[in-house]
Amino acid sequence: MHSPIGLNLADISLKCANYWQSVLRFGLPFIVLYRGIDYLLFRVTAGNIGLRYHWPLALIMDVPVMLFVSTLWWGLMREIAAWKQKNWRQ
Repeated sequence: MHSPIGLNLADISLKCANYWQSVLRFGLPFIVLYRGIDYLLFRVTAGNIGLRYHWPLALIMDVPVMLFVSTLWWGLMREIAAWKQKNWRQ
């Protein structure tokens, strides 16, 4: 049965079957969205007092976080794909 939105986790699990697909399709957009929100909040709170955003430190920290989040997502998608395949056989 399809979800009302038309896209469920079983369909997504096939698109992120490879680890590097998971990095590109989930980890990178996650970090870009997170860093964009963080930068926006920094600009709103800092205002015009002349503070500079800490880009070098932020980018250095974003790479391991992106890989970690992608690993968690990839593991979840593998479990969903295995669950789907197991239920399909029965």
